[in-house]
Amino acid sequence: MFSYSSKDGINGNDYSVPTCNPSSVTNNTPPALVKTSKPPATASDIMETTNVSGEAIASLKDTIQRGCAYANEGNLAMAEKIYEQALSGCEMKHGSQHQATLAIMTTLGHLYADKGEAGKAERLYRKVLDVEEQTLGRDDKSTLGTVLNLGALLSEK
Repeated sequence: MFSYSSKDGINGNDYSVPTCNPSSVTNNTPPALVKTSKPPATASDIMETTNVSGEAIASLKDTIQRGCAYANEGNLAMAEKIYEQALSGCEMKHGSQHQATLAIMTTLGHLYADKGEAGKAERLYRKVLDVEEQTLGRDDKSTLGTVLNLGALLSEK
């Protein structure tokens, strides 16, 4: 349904986060992913450490990849919990207008759309669009991508 990029769209900066969409991603689950019934306890736990196969990983990028793996498995509820916590942690660390925060919001919006929660997805897409229009401009490719995501969602309503 959607096409995603892990690039932030701004001069190739190193703070991009991976994004995924369970309905459009092939099986690229990272190896050695431990299935767990509980996500990390708090957003700060995500920013500090996440355990995968007994190894501590301290990267928000790796946490998002974990959420993507759950989504690929069809465990959208777990993916949603991880994305929501990652969003909270990213907002605490970088702020609500940071490109990494916006990327997570977009990923979460895609997940909501796939779950049939169009209202939640629309609210996130519109929030991302507002920030991108203010910070990047209306003609930026990231902004235009968000317009495309919002348009596709609205056309399905």
